[in-house]
Amino acid sequence: MKAIYLIFLLVAGTFVCASAIEQVIGTIASTATILGMTTVQRRFRLGQVVTATYTFTGATTTALVTGIRIRDNKRAGKSPAVAITSGALNSNTVTLTFTSQRGFGINSQVTVYGTT
Repeated sequence: MKAIYLIFLLVAGTFVCASAIEQVIGTIASTATILGMTTVQRRFRLGQVVTATYTFTGATTTALVTGIRIRDNKRAGKSPAVAITSGALNSNTVTLTFTSQRGFGINSQVTVYGTT
């Protein structure tokens, strides 16, 4: 019984760490294709909050963004806040603004999924 409890805690801890460094905005269907992939980086400034902006514009006017996956390359708990500041899901243009925690930089991989 103790072994089962230990395995349960190990699996639960893995899911907590995985969800802390990955954010999904929208829905990523199994039929969605990758429209774009990039890394957003911004160096830290001691005691300051750093922001970075990423704008995705579809290669074609018929491409629609249905989901965005943001994987943070930093330790868990140090992830930046992400907000859509322009455009929207189910459109062909989306602008994301990343806001770091005070004293930390931004290093996130952004993958944009959608339909063509």
